[in-house]
Amino acid sequence: MKKVIAATTLASLLLAQAAFASTGTITFQGAIVKTPCAIPAATWVSYAQKPASYRMARQAAPTPYCADATATQSVQISRIVTTEDRAGDVRNEPVRSMVTVVYN
Repeated sequence: MKKVIAATTLASLLLAQAAFASTGTITFQGAIVKTPCAIPAATWVSYAQKPASYRMARQAAPTPYCADATATQSVQISRIVTTEDRAGDVRNEPVRSMVTVVYN
């Protein structure tokens, strides 16, 4: 009997909390994230290949209206080979790269 009373009490408390939670108001001003700045791909490739230049770009003054290098955590470059490019000899395949930028 005590378990039934405890379960009923707990259920009614949870329902009461849900009712109160649904009546609240959240006010938000601004934006959660900025849109990425129009940075040429060659610049990101340069940052990935030259970590010192990327560090300098991250330490610059941030752009107020878009997310530039100051709003990133990392940039890296990887060589990729797609299945349609795959040939018998890997050395003869065109070199393709993918730059990955991780924003904050």
